Amino acid sequence: MINIKFYLVCRLDYGINTGTYGVATLPDKDNVEREIYLHTDKNNNNLLPVPKFYWKIIYNKRKKMGIALVGINNPHLKKIPKDYVLCRSEGRMCKDFMSKIKNSTNIKKGYIYCCRMRQFLKITEYENVFK
Repeated sequence: MINIKFYLVCRLDYGINTGTYGVATLPDKDNVEREIYLHTDKNNNNLLPVPKFYWKIIYNKRKKMGIALVGINNPHLKKIPKDYVLCRSEGRMCKDFMSKIKNSTNIKKGYIYCCRMRQFLKITEYENVFK
């Protein structure tokens, strides 16, 4: 995604967490969106979901504030649906990081956006991770 060491060199109070959110979908032959899984077991239970989003949070450990860089895991989209943009922020940290990411809005290469950590955690229900 991005080499963030440049930002953290003198900021030892910062931490980094990564993860995924949601299950990716693709249309079937009838154009009905279906969730994608990498494996099914012998009972036909879906296992190993393909994530809809991948994310990286860079945050100040003492202040419990930071940003979330969110990537959309579907290069087959023709345009980004509104519900794929979970949150958005134009704060200084987001601007700094986004300026370092080439082609951040190119769907084929990996559409990435930035938002405040708290916004992202509330929407994804990961708030307890950073308490």
